[in-house]
Amino acid sequence: MELIEIYSGTWIQCQMAKKLLESVKIKATLKDPNMGIDSSSTFCRPRGNIKLLVLDSDYESATNIVTKL
Repeated sequence: MELIEIYSGTWIQCQMAKKLLESVKIKATLKDPNMGIDSSSTFCRPRGNIKLLVLDSDYESATNIVTKL
C-alpha cells in the first residue's frame, strides 16, 4: 500500500480535513506536520504547503469527501 497526497494547504485546513476523513474511518496523515506553524513572530500563524496523505485504496473516497469540504 502506498500513501498518496490528496490535499495541500495550511496546517489548520489539513487538520480539519484529516479529522473529517477519520470520522468516516479513513486513515489520513500529514506530511511535515511540525513545519506548519510559523512562530518567528509574536503570534503563531499557519503556513501552507502541508500535505494530507491517504492510502491508495482510500484515494477515491477521500478525494470525494475532501473536495466537498
